Amino acid sequence: SRETFSVVSGEDHLVAVIVRRGGTGVISPSANRWPREFQTLCNLALANQWEEAVELQTALQPCIDAVFAAKNPIPLHHMFQSAIRSPLVRLDELRESNRLAVLEKINRALAIESFPHVEAPARR
Repeated sequence: SRETFSVVSGEDHLVAVIVRRGGTGVISPSANRWPREFQTLCNLALANQWEEAVELQTALQPCIDAVFAAKNPIPLHHMFQSAIRSPLVRLDELRESNRLAVLEKINRALAIESFPHVEAPARR
């Protein structure tokens, strides 16, 4: 029998490219913070809506930059205000110059209010 397999992106910045080349999705640290946006990105790419997928992929880049501004998952733990396991350190334990650069990227990403092609969540 013929075996089949799926390819998923392990690189948040390459989701649209991987899907266009036959991939089926992404294993994404950034999607923990922006799940709706990464789901939409995958859906657009899987529907062959390449222009829209690339536009959303580009808009998500500051978020991806924030997540990977320090060793993953340090920035995510900071964004979620959760504990982190040893030997990793909290963001506030990083050297000041590095910490400030990471915080700048996180703040830039968190300031984004909307993304192209992503419906705003329903208000409660």
